[in-house]
Parts: sequence; C-alpha cells; structure tokens
Amino acid sequence: MRIYLSCSAAKQAVPFGHLPAVVGAVHKWLGPNNDWHGGQALFSFSSLEGGRLSRDRKSLDFGNGANWFISFYEEGQAERFIAGVQENQEFISGMRVREMSMQPCPDFEDGTHKFWMASPLLLKQARPQAKGYTFLTYEQEEADALLTEKFQAKLAALGLADQEVKLRFLRDHEQAKVRLLKYKGIANKGSLCPVEIKGSAEALRLAWLTGLGNSTGIGFGALK
Repeated sequence: MRIYLSCSAAKQAVPFGHLPAVVGAVHKWLGPNNDWHGGQALFSFSSLEGGRLSRDRKSLDFGNGANWFISFYEEGQAERFIAGVQENQEFISGMRVREMSMQPCPDFEDGTHKFWMASPLLLKQARPQAKGYTFLTYEQEEADALLTEKFQAKLAALGLADQEVKLRFLRDHEQAKVRLLKYKGIANKGSLCPVEIKGSAEALRLAWLTGLGNSTGIGFGALK
C-alpha cells in the first residue's frame, strides 16, 4: 500500500538535513519500539515536495506545505502507520498532516518496467581490505550490477531467491543527476536517474513498495 500525505505550512525553517526528523516522525507513527525499528526496512518514502530555497539560502521554505508518500510491503505495518497519523498529526518544523489518501500497489505484469526516483538512490559498496565504503552513482557502468545484487539480496531475505531480476540505470536520460544529501552530518552521494527493472510481477511489486539500493528506510531509493 502507498500512503500520500499532504501537510500544512511549516512554522519554522526546514533544515537541509531534515531526513532524521522525518524518520523520527515515521517511527513515532509506527509506535515506540516497533518491530521494524532497526531491522530491514520493508517500506520506502519519497522526498518532501513543495519546498524552495529560503531567502538566506540556509534552509528550505515550506510556506505552502509539503506533499510526500510512504509505501509499505506489509499491510499490518501500513495500518499501524495510518492509525498513528490519525492519533497525532504533528510532523516536522510545525507542519501537520492535513490529508491522507491510500493507493493499492499497481497490478504489474511480468516483464520490463521503467521507474523514476522519488528520492535519491543510494548505492554503497564495501571497500576490499579497508574500512568504510564507496558510493556508486548512475554515472558508473558497474553500478548496474551492484543495484541488481542488492535487490536480489532483498528478494532472498523474503524467501524469493528464485526470482530472476535485472536492473539498470537509464543513464542517458536528460534529467539524470547526482545529488548530495546529508544524514546526521554524513554526506551521501545518490542518483536521481530512471531505473529499468526486468522481473516478475512479484519482484516489481516489491521494488515499487520498498525501494532500491541502500538505506530505503531513512529516505533513499523510493520509486514513483
């Protein structure tokens, strides 16, 4: 299920690094110590739409409110989220949820489908024989194999290892770009680039709901 949220105008400036606050609101609505906190995220959410650069260029202005969506693979998780929002509409920076609507997952068919990103897609690759990791973006050809590998691992974790999938960036798209996004002070290099997925209807459904790449539970890799 996908849930669309429309929020009222912000009463305070929204910092560029607002993702942790959004994640905090999501887990508030899911409930304290929920079973999904800290585990594999079977949900994904989009970037906030409706903001613009503030006059001093130091923050974001959501004077007309914000729109965004969150998608859940598990119906029970979606229902718990909806109940949480109904109980407490407070969001971030003084915004409140004023409208909420639901959309079921599309009826995908086996085959090849193209998707645009609703939030930057993050791909992290561990450095061999070294600490840390390297960011890969759509600009690098080897990113396709890593993107496919990470999605295959998600399928396997859900007992769907028999699903054959192949993913690739549509890197020739004129609007494709790299976006730097900070999360708790750490700069992350993500891709805003269409993705093509070849797979079963079940695999496509999982991608549409839970996103692609790393850190989908904290605001990366959501699909439109």
